[in-house]
Amino acid sequence: WEAQHPELARTHFGQVWRLSERYDGGDSRDFVRYFSWSSTAILEQLGPMMDRIFSGQMSLEELARATPAINQYAGLEMEKALSNLSLKPEFRNKIKALLQDYSAELQDAR
Repeated sequence: WEAQHPELARTHFGQVWRLSERYDGGDSRDFVRYFSWSSTAILEQLGPMMDRIFSGQMSLEELARATPAINQYAGLEMEKALSNLSLKPEFRNKIKALLQDYSAELQDAR
């Protein structure tokens, strides 16, 4: 993928790709699935807000203030993904650990 998409070298795509290989869940499509679980949840929240921004009904500051709620929703959707019994335990455990780390970071920030 790096040769085909050099612009992605400046992103976290490689890190996510390597994690998907390490915690593959038994399915070669897990990278796409893992990304779609989180991105779909984010876009479900972000899409209507972007419509409001473009129509002048919402400011960028309001969007920025909505970030914690968007992230919380994405986290809840990832927690739902943990109930997928077809995931290998190591993949499920990695997602669970990352969610716990994120929750701990939120608690520390308060």
